[in-house]
Amino acid sequence: MAKEFLIKKTMADMRNLCACEISELQDGVYLGVQLLGYYQAGDTPAPIEYYLSTTPDADNSGSIIATGGIKLEHRFLEAVNPLYFGAKAGLDTDATPFIQQIFNSGYRSVEISCQLLADSYLGLPDATIQRYPSHRIIGKGGSVHLTNNVNDGWITSQSSLLNPGSTDNLYTGKVFIDNLVVRNAGADIGNVVDGTPLSGTFVDGDWIYNVFITKCSFFRVKHVIKSYKEKRPLNTNAYQNGYLQSVTIIGNIFEQVERIVDAYRCFNFTFKDNMCEGCLSGIWFKYIDGKPTVNVARIVDNIFEGGGVFLYSGPIAGGKVSGNYFEGNDKPEIKTYKAHLYFKFGTGTNYMGLAIDNNNFQSNEEQKVDVEFSDIKFDGNFTTDAEYLGNVSIRNNNSNSYSLVEPQSRIKFYEGNSITADMYARSRTVVSPTQSRVSFQRKRQELLSSTSISSDGHVIARINVARIKSLMTRQEDRTSNGTINIMLLAKTSGMITIGATLAIVDFLIMPASEGMSSGAIDDVYYKFKLRSVLNIDAGKPINSNFSGATTKAHFNEDTAVLTAVPDGDFVKLILSTFVAPSIDNFGKADRLLSFQTIQINASNNSYNVGYTVL
Repeated sequence: MAKEFLIKKTMADMRNLCACEISELQDGVYLGVQLLGYYQAGDTPAPIEYYLSTTPDADNSGSIIATGGIKLEHRFLEAVNPLYFGAKAGLDTDATPFIQQIFNSGYRSVEISCQLLADSYLGLPDATIQRYPSHRIIGKGGSVHLTNNVNDGWITSQSSLLNPGSTDNLYTGKVFIDNLVVRNAGADIGNVVDGTPLSGTFVDGDWIYNVFITKCSFFRVKHVIKSYKEKRPLNTNAYQNGYLQSVTIIGNIFEQVERIVDAYRCFNFTFKDNMCEGCLSGIWFKYIDGKPTVNVARIVDNIFEGGGVFLYSGPIAGGKVSGNYFEGNDKPEIKTYKAHLYFKFGTGTNYMGLAIDNNNFQSNEEQKVDVEFSDIKFDGNFTTDAEYLGNVSIRNNNSNSYSLVEPQSRIKFYEGNSITADMYARSRTVVSPTQSRVSFQRKRQELLSSTSISSDGHVIARINVARIKSLMTRQEDRTSNGTINIMLLAKTSGMITIGATLAIVDFLIMPASEGMSSGAIDDVYYKFKLRSVLNIDAGKPINSNFSGATTKAHFNEDTAVLTAVPDGDFVKLILSTFVAPSIDNFGKADRLLSFQTIQINASNNSYNVGYTVL
């Protein structure tokens, strides 16, 4: 006859085994004890089996039970459900002590399958980067409800709970939280702005590092993660308070949260693919004098609707805010700061590598006409009137607000942004060449005097007409104007430079048949005019061994004349008054190196870009 389990309905029944049952377990009459529930049969996810054990570990009211001089043990091989350790489903009893017992017993993974009340702090054991497995809290259709007794962060470190009030860095790390519903413990009625109280902070960012929160839902809690406490005050290199480190928040839903992230400083932050609805506030890094406040941040591909300010931060080094969608944000906070992204910095601080790109800002009617509203706002002290924000780029965003960015004149890299006609009229940004429809070509030519001198002077550039036509194509094949900067170096046969000249030439170019189709002529008409000639002054020493080795001027700045001569597919630009300079010991200049930068301006295209001057 096959051996069977001794069946007990509750944990109390298993603790009260009679002497004969204990004897039969010891004699092998039973395989072990099968437990049908904790407080009553069926109140755990499934029955579990306990076996006789010789473990030296103490009774933990879950996996190890001591009774009648024996120990019974169930070894959980996967995530442990708190119901097996005595937690009660519902919102009448704090489940935290039972979850704490699971972690204290050496298990690193907990699963939540029902409603559980969180009314005290949960201290995770040590798990540094180099040692120990990670901690995991996994939702299996269950939810955790936070009370006002955990407003500093329900999940914290065990070391901080053992030393309350300590300013030492009592942290633990490697925490993975997945697929969990987190709510406040009050009635789920009302709205966050009508005064209905919110409760609870989920993670204590002061003592928990390396946090991964994925596929969770947060509803009407105060904070998801918060960091504000003082740490390591005697360490001069330490952050004194509010230091959040290595936090990754991906693919979650946040509804009516008071503030999703609340910290002073941060290192290595990722906030991606999240849906935020009706949140009073988004992400805050409040220390404005940080150098930097945030070191590496990736805030990408999120939706933030019906809320307040999405991001408030001091100086950022290595940050990306990209692909986010904003709509209908009208909570009191955004009415105060008047921006979706608000950057604040103090004296002597700046931004180092911050990219804000591909975001879509959809404002309400009030924000479209509010002269103080800007989607992106930088608020700080500039040391000079001409100072730019350090390495901030704003590219390829879409907006219908009153202004995309303020102060616009401080932005160094600004291009490709789609804004309304009214916003263009008000814009004071530094518009990029591409957005302004300005095209460039560069070329280097070596012009030997033996073949480049004529009665008109010396050839200083051979301009390919096809090259100019290609530039016009970029300007919609319309009449355009431009400038050619020609830098000329007078060189000897040994490539010694003995003089330098800059000639600036303006030109006008027109397609032969602009606006025509039938009978159109495939040609362009052009005219060049010399604007100025500038030489390096003669007599500047170029070699300390020879007193006569000095620079020479090879064109006359005042009387030089430009002639444009067609030459097949080219136009030769010839400059008069050329004199071949020569210096002792180095010889005569017998060639010009010509470096040309051609700029063509789209003065006659259909694009309305740039900003109003008058």
